[in-house]
Amino acid sequence: MQNNAHIRGPDEPERQRGQHARLSQLWWHLPIFGYLLAPLLVGVAMFIPFLEASLGIKNYFIGAQFFIVTAFIGLFWGLGPALFSVLLGIFALQYFIIPPTNSLTVFNWRDELSFIPFLLAQLVVVSLIVLRERMRQHLQVAEQDARTRVEELAASNQALAESNAKLAQLDQLKDRFIAQASHELKTPITTIRGQVQVASRQLSKQKELPDSLAALPTQLDKVEKQTRRLHALLDDLLDLSSLHSGSIPLRRSSCDIGQLCHNVVEDQAALTGRHIKLNLPTSPLTLYMDGERIAQVMANLITNAIKYSPEGTEIQVNARQEQANLLLQVHNLGPGIPQEQQAEIFEPFYRTPGARSSTTRGWGLGLAISKEIVERHGGHMWVESAEGTGTTFFVSLPIQSDQEKGM
Repeated sequence: MQNNAHIRGPDEPERQRGQHARLSQLWWHLPIFGYLLAPLLVGVAMFIPFLEASLGIKNYFIGAQFFIVTAFIGLFWGLGPALFSVLLGIFALQYFIIPPTNSLTVFNWRDELSFIPFLLAQLVVVSLIVLRERMRQHLQVAEQDARTRVEELAASNQALAESNAKLAQLDQLKDRFIAQASHELKTPITTIRGQVQVASRQLSKQKELPDSLAALPTQLDKVEKQTRRLHALLDDLLDLSSLHSGSIPLRRSSCDIGQLCHNVVEDQAALTGRHIKLNLPTSPLTLYMDGERIAQVMANLITNAIKYSPEGTEIQVNARQEQANLLLQVHNLGPGIPQEQQAEIFEPFYRTPGARSSTTRGWGLGLAISKEIVERHGGHMWVESAEGTGTTFFVSLPIQSDQEKGM
């Protein structure tokens, strides 16, 4: 998807400031117009005292009009024309207004020194006006730049939202494809398993097999094991896609967590022959949950603990209440999971390098399915592991009140 958001180069801010400055400087703001208008405006200021004198007005602030002219020119045309108007004002005061003779006098340092306060005051006025104008221009540039950045951010956010929508759509298509493909593959695999089982039963009824068929029962047994493995994979894929898409609702009911854990531990111990220690709270604890799915989570965790821990070591299963949550723990004395791999083991199809190099088979879907089930219940699942202390998987489930159950 094409992103229409503009990407700035390193020199673009300076380039934009130059463009803004040129755009904001209108043609009549050019300094040349200030230089041309300065003599005219100073002449008007010089004419005012004569006009006031002819009207009998006593003016005690003869230089005030020159301050106004300087401020006006500095505001619109900048420093150069303003300084030019200051020089013209001093010339007008010295040779046409202050001396009553209206004639050019001989240069006198004492007379010139008397204009220093007037000159300094004019320079202060010019400096303040120029600084104010520059600050205004900088604020305009900053405001325009902020608007541009807001527009770019809005465009970027829109592009990101469109990208996220497309990713969500692709994710839904992926889940739909996995679910449909898994469902379609289950029928032929079930048929193959059935045919293999029929052939195996027929061969078992034969007292003796010819030498050419002697290896056939073993081969059929291998085929049956592999098809059973593929069937389990398809079940896991269907579970994962259905849970992720939310197409399978949770069948919640009040469940005794102690009885649930006891049943799962008993089944796993009978299947594997491993010793599993179960620690339960002294008082019964009932949760409003999908008991079948939580039992699936516990079975996955205990199966993993048995797979990746040495024979003869003990598996520990603990259940206890912590404030408003139920905390389940499954601990084994395996080699441990490195810190950098602990966040990835809940991803679908991920297996640690140690698991991939071992003889233990797996698809890396059990933990991903378990995490989906736990999060659908509003819970949280994580792992803590270190070399020498083993690995512990934690499942935290909220204990809902009667009011929350009815919602």
